Amino acid sequence: MTLSTAGDVLLKGHVRKIVEAILAGKVVPFLGADINLCDRPKTADGHNQPWTPDSPFPPSNQELAAHLDSYGTELGTSYQQQLTCPFAEMRELEQLPAECPLRRGGAVLRLPVQNVSQNLYANSKDGATILYEALSSLFGKVYTPNSLHRFFAKVPSLLRSRSRTPIYPLIVTSCFDSTLEQAFAEAGEEIDLVSFVSESKSECFRHQSPDGKRTEITEPNKYANLDLGKRPVVLKLYGGYESESFQIKEDDYIDYLSNRDMAELIPSSLLRILRADNTTMWFLGYGLSLWNQRVILRRLWQEKLETSDKPWWAIQAHPDPMDVRIWDRYSVQTLQRPPVSLENYISNVEDRLQATPTLAPAKSADSTSQASLIRDKVFFSYSHKDHDWLQQLKEFLAPAIRAGLLSEWDDTQIQPGAQWRDEIQTALSTAKVAVLLVSAGFLDSEFITSEELPTLLQAAKDDGVVIFPVIVDHCLYDFSALKDYQAANDVSKPLMALEGAERSEELTKVARKILTALQKKAA
Repeated sequence: MTLSTAGDVLLKGHVRKIVEAILAGKVVPFLGADINLCDRPKTADGHNQPWTPDSPFPPSNQELAAHLDSYGTELGTSYQQQLTCPFAEMRELEQLPAECPLRRGGAVLRLPVQNVSQNLYANSKDGATILYEALSSLFGKVYTPNSLHRFFAKVPSLLRSRSRTPIYPLIVTSCFDSTLEQAFAEAGEEIDLVSFVSESKSECFRHQSPDGKRTEITEPNKYANLDLGKRPVVLKLYGGYESESFQIKEDDYIDYLSNRDMAELIPSSLLRILRADNTTMWFLGYGLSLWNQRVILRRLWQEKLETSDKPWWAIQAHPDPMDVRIWDRYSVQTLQRPPVSLENYISNVEDRLQATPTLAPAKSADSTSQASLIRDKVFFSYSHKDHDWLQQLKEFLAPAIRAGLLSEWDDTQIQPGAQWRDEIQTALSTAKVAVLLVSAGFLDSEFITSEELPTLLQAAKDDGVVIFPVIVDHCLYDFSALKDYQAANDVSKPLMALEGAERSEELTKVARKILTALQKKAA
């Protein structure tokens, strides 16, 4: 397999997992300002067209830093001039030679926006006013959404066409511009906007509902007006023009680092989602090579950052090597080969989401509509008494799941507030292999034996779903509806009767058989 082919396989597997998380309501996009480089027009030499205050697209962090520094230049306090360049005595941007490590594509590589804004704020008695006016003049503008903004604005309608009880996304953004909100407005989709507000007497998040009503969230643990079962929520961590507050200076990030407990600020209904073990954090255009960009991650997930096997991903078009090293230290997966632009990447995700099965018409569950469903998942049916066995088997399948070779579903993926019967029926309708963890508890379950099992056995008869019993413990398997189906393991030696290496060997064999059954084409 060539490198490009291997990279394509990894990308395809990754996209599949992201789409599954979106459909399950388990993904939280976390957007950085580099998403504003998506769909940029190209210059003659193939580079992104640089941003100017008259551009129809919003700036990246580097472009914002250079713009704010121009204000400092007028005041004689340019932060740029404090940088040390070994190649030139003069430090103005336009005079730095192309080989200078501070340059990349005509822009200063490390001109940190938090330092520039702090410099602008501190070096004039009117610094606070100058900084606020400079930011308001930029972010009060209406910019043209790019394909990434528009993708998220399409997600609600795509979810509604694929689930009768969709769970809409919580979208976290560090961007100050309102381009994402503009995309939702253009798509005719309502959102709840939650933005950080810092005033002289208080600091909190403010909720703006679709009707324009604004509410200060002074008691986040009691705030109950945000419901992802109704519409998406956009959480602006550092404020923006609509909240008349910009958390951008060094002092602001230091306050985030040292003074603020996020549990005392973010509504608890959103914080639970952010910190849930099964939430897929999806960082897009967000870099970590500058310390201020790591602050909020440490405030939200201090103890969890370096734990492994988190279902988290970070996607950057051209990540700094430092970014890659830090993401790796945080046990966050990245895509590095083949290099993928944000516009091509999000196009892959959208195409995959568009290709997922849509709901059949409410009153036409005939053979034609059922045949249109794509059966490509492994469905786990089990008694909750055997949850530990489910986890053990999934551990042995983990490499295949991580590589995107296997898409699985079990009832732990049902989100709070969802209609669980509908969720299970939807999952059953897309199952290709049904793994049944059979035990006395399984055979004693009224729901399994009266609802799940009959549906699966009928699907096996009509659609070729593979019934895959795995015997967990001694039970009256031969007296059940499964008596005519060959078990994946020896009925006389159930998993619970095995120990150590023998049990690991048997679980490995079962995992391989599941993959073989999943990859087998229907007759």
